[in-house]
Amino acid sequence: GDGGEPLPGKVLAGIGVIVLVGAWLYASVFQVETNEKAIVLTLGEYSPPPRGSGLNMAWWPIQTHETLQVTDERNISVGVNAVSANRRGGVPRDEGLMLTGDENVVDVNFQIVWNISDPSAYLFNLALPEQTIEAVSEASIREVIGKSEIQPVLNRDGVITEQVRNLIQNTLDGYQSGV
Repeated sequence: GDGGEPLPGKVLAGIGVIVLVGAWLYASVFQVETNEKAIVLTLGEYSPPPRGSGLNMAWWPIQTHETLQVTDERNISVGVNAVSANRRGGVPRDEGLMLTGDENVVDVNFQIVWNISDPSAYLFNLALPEQTIEAVSEASIREVIGKSEIQPVLNRDGVITEQVRNLIQNTLDGYQSGV
């Protein structure tokens, strides 16, 4: 009773509160590495700005977070016998065969190197980001090759590379892709 010793029920309740607070903190605190950015969603809506590296807090269960690697370079390969890693059961295709403006057929193999510049745009503006980047890249190279003569293509002219890069980036910027 009143002898100064805490009641077992009060001790258990105190331990229970401490466990609940610890579990809530465990669910709410998250680590963002230096090569990552995180976005916080409050009731499913984006809460700007993106969170940088270090310990961050998302008030669970009201808030959740998504973490993306933004400095790592990602690759997409297109060309004859190129099997993209993002295709399930990838089968070699002749996707590198293209028609030039002077009606010659060339076999173009190329690789697109990209990374994420805006995590929220990347997550929310494209349903299938990697497939979109691949499709835009292939369409862009076909457009530039289709307008070019065969000689600059065979010489691996840097102008063609720059035109393709600009066309891909402008298209992805138009989609507000965050890439």
